[in-house]
Amino acid sequence: MQEGRVINYEFGAGIWMFQQFIDRYATDAYGPPVGTLEAIERATAVGDIKVLDINYPFAGEGVTVAQVRETLQRTGLRAQAITPYLYMREFQLGSFTNPDPAVRHKAVDLGKRAVEVAHQLDARYVKFWPGQDGFDYPFQVDYRRLWNYSIEGVRAVAQTDPGMQFAIEYKAKEPRTHMFFSSAARTLLAIQDMGVENVGIVFDLGHPFSLKKRQPRCCSSYHGGANWSALS
Repeated sequence: MQEGRVINYEFGAGIWMFQQFIDRYATDAYGPPVGTLEAIERATAVGDIKVLDINYPFAGEGVTVAQVRETLQRTGLRAQAITPYLYMREFQLGSFTNPDPAVRHKAVDLGKRAVEVAHQLDARYVKFWPGQDGFDYPFQVDYRRLWNYSIEGVRAVAQTDPGMQFAIEYKAKEPRTHMFFSSAARTLLAIQDMGVENVGIVFDLGHPFSLKKRQPRCCSSYHGGANWSALS
C-alpha cells in the first residue's frame, strides 16, 4: 500500500447466504424457502454488510423490482451485483452450452433481463456463474463446440449493453465435474476471445484453493486490474 493512501473497503454477501442452501447432498435444499425481500431483511443483522449480490429471478411469489428497491433503500443496503439463475434444474444440461438452441437462447435472454434489473437497482455489474456449463466424463462432449458456445453466450449478453460491467465467477467443478470457466487463465482466455471490453472476473478466494493455486499469483494474472470486477 502506498504511504498515506487510505483504502475504504466495503463488505458484502451473496443473498443466498440468507436463503436456502442447495447442494448435491440436499437437492431439495436445507431449510424452508426464504424470499428475496426477507433475505435482504436478514442481511441487516450482519452489521458490516453494505452491499448484496442478488439472484434473479427473485425468490418469492410475485416479488417485483420496485419491492426489492424499496427494501434495499429502507434497510440501507445496496445491490452490488445481479446474478441470473443460470445453474438451476432447467439448465441441468447447460445454460450457454445446452445442446438445445432454444435453451441457449433462454439463457441469453435471462442474462439480458438481469441487465435491466441491474440498471433499475443501480447494481455495479451482472455476474455469470454458469455452473452447469461443462462436462462430467472424458470425451462426453465436443469440447471445442461447447467452449465456443460459452464464449458466444456471454458475448451475446455483454454486447447488448457496453455500458454495463459483467463478470464471470470461475470455479473448477460443482455441480459439473469439470466447468469450462474453471480457472483464472481459462476465463481470461475466454474473455480475450469474446472481444469485448466490459467483461471481467469475480475472484472468489475459495476457488483457487480448490485448484491448489496461489491467490496472489492468480490476482497478478488479471493484467494489473484490467479484468477485475470484484473480490469475494
